[in-house]
Amino acid sequence: MMLHSNNLKEFPDISGCSALTVLHLDNNNISEIVPEYLDGVGNLTKFTLQNNQIEMIPEEIIKLINLQVFDLSHNNISLIPFCIGILPNLKQFIIKGNNIKNIRGDIIRCGTPRILAHIRQTTDSTNVNTKVLLPCASVSKFPDKYMMKNTKLLSLSGQNLLEFPEEVLIDAVEAAVTVVDLSRNKLSELLVEMAQLVTVTDLKLTSNLLTHLPEWIGEKYKYLQALDISKNYLESLPLSIGCLKYLRDIDLSFNRFIELPEAIYNVMSLESLIANDNLIGEINVSSLGKLKKLAILNLANNNIAHVPPELGNLKNLRNLSLSGNCFKYPRQAILMKDTEEILRYLRNLIPR
Repeated sequence: MMLHSNNLKEFPDISGCSALTVLHLDNNNISEIVPEYLDGVGNLTKFTLQNNQIEMIPEEIIKLINLQVFDLSHNNISLIPFCIGILPNLKQFIIKGNNIKNIRGDIIRCGTPRILAHIRQTTDSTNVNTKVLLPCASVSKFPDKYMMKNTKLLSLSGQNLLEFPEEVLIDAVEAAVTVVDLSRNKLSELLVEMAQLVTVTDLKLTSNLLTHLPEWIGEKYKYLQALDISKNYLESLPLSIGCLKYLRDIDLSFNRFIELPEAIYNVMSLESLIANDNLIGEINVSSLGKLKKLAILNLANNNIAHVPPELGNLKNLRNLSLSGNCFKYPRQAILMKDTEEILRYLRNLIPR
């Protein structure tokens, strides 16, 4: 349906148009996507709204489970909701030309895969209103298998679980879930049965009681792109982590690492390494230098006594955080500057 450039001020009522696959509403004056009008249009694959006055993306957008292209460029949107991250078929999500406050500009410029990974990694999936998808479903402690199939999300966050519930496993495997959120529970280990979830790309384990990760994570979760294991009691990582050739983001913050795990230096795809608030004592520049795609490095609030000037040679870094350590140089005034200036300062300290 082509409705672009028509000076429309209101979102058209397309509810019930089950055969609709393409909807172009570009270059109008629409300010709201009316949630009720998204009922019964689950076959929509391309939805473009660029150059309008849209201010908000409604949760009901998750009804569009076949959506592949969603263009909201040049609108008035400030926040991207988590529900965008669980659209199972979304391949192009275009949001340039908005004043987005909850996603950094450098992430937006990296494109759809990076945006979706960031949304899934940094947002609590319990904020998703599952009643939007299943308004008539009975309330259950565990997610419905049909919802998992539609969203590719298995969320068990904040349920005080002591172990992974095996009764959910078969449904999750059949649904081929890609996002598994086990954050804010009381897990002390990961059961080997979880190795069957081989389609996982995003794994959230933050705020548990983990003291170790099993070797099978790197062997079975071959497509893992984002791993959040922050706020646990980890001191090491299995070497198999180094085999994850698609891993882009890893969050090790608030653990008990005294050094960055050796396995990390073998993850050549790594773009973001968050390791603040640990017990890390030194920066291994030669090993970090192998990570050519590394753009974000957070080592704040550790026990680092010396910053090697050679760190300045990691010119791909776009965001470097070193505050809260015990070194005297660089001074706090230098650390307050942007990353490019910090790196330049360090390079100038390298003996000629």
